[in-house]
Amino acid sequence: MSAQIMKLRINLILFAVSSIVLILHFTYARQNIVENPSSIIDSIGGQSESMVIKEVNKSATQGSSGTLYADAETTEDDNQIKWNPDNQVQKEQLLQWRAERGWHDMLNSGSNNAPDYRSYPQDVLEKLGDQGDVRALHELARLSISPAQRQQVLTKAAAYGSTFALFQLASVLSSEPRYEPNPTEERKRQAVIEALSYLEVARMRGEGAFVNGNVQEIQQMFQFSPTKSEVKLIETRTQEIYSDLAEQRRQIGLPEFDNSTPPVVKAFERYMQQ
Repeated sequence: MSAQIMKLRINLILFAVSSIVLILHFTYARQNIVENPSSIIDSIGGQSESMVIKEVNKSATQGSSGTLYADAETTEDDNQIKWNPDNQVQKEQLLQWRAERGWHDMLNSGSNNAPDYRSYPQDVLEKLGDQGDVRALHELARLSISPAQRQQVLTKAAAYGSTFALFQLASVLSSEPRYEPNPTEERKRQAVIEALSYLEVARMRGEGAFVNGNVQEIQQMFQFSPTKSEVKLIETRTQEIYSDLAEQRRQIGLPEFDNSTPPVVKAFERYMQQ
């Protein structure tokens, strides 16, 4: 199989995932549900071998800094590493890195060892969430009875290091006006700006290869093209959100976010940008 065909398949998978994330949130927003991570990313997670996760995730090994549509920073040594779509070791390294950032089901799809958080009582989920278990927080967000409560739980998960929560927040925020009576165009644009700001925070955490597709999807879905002043507003909000999350980490006794990005992740992002 040629590299071009493989890259096309990867692009199609990422586009499908971003579309599914948004569609699921729009579908379930009426019932105040955030979809379980496994239903969104099983299509990618199935490519990896089953492995056991850490139940409590206090890791903060997240990515490179950036602004709207910016490329990830690279070094000369990093550029020597090439992404090989047939290299299983590289795939597992990428999946492990994302699992440490809240995308556990990508690593554990089909694993009999992965805990079923949907079977846990709410009080157990809350205790695990207070200990920094982002999977428990994701499940609590799914069970939330109001958008405000859902956003609060997802924000807590993001502070503990979940970039999955940032994507969830972006999807929820961008969909809110659809379920409000007679939202104005200004309200719709404000919602999209807030959603794009959360995606840009995810880019700062190293998710550039996955952010771009979601940004394009939201812009196309809402027919949104930011003005120069709106681009500036997104950049400002991105920094504000990041600072707020960093402050929450300090308050719960966690170190600052580690924004270093493993070379294999940078190699994957460069591959997707070609």
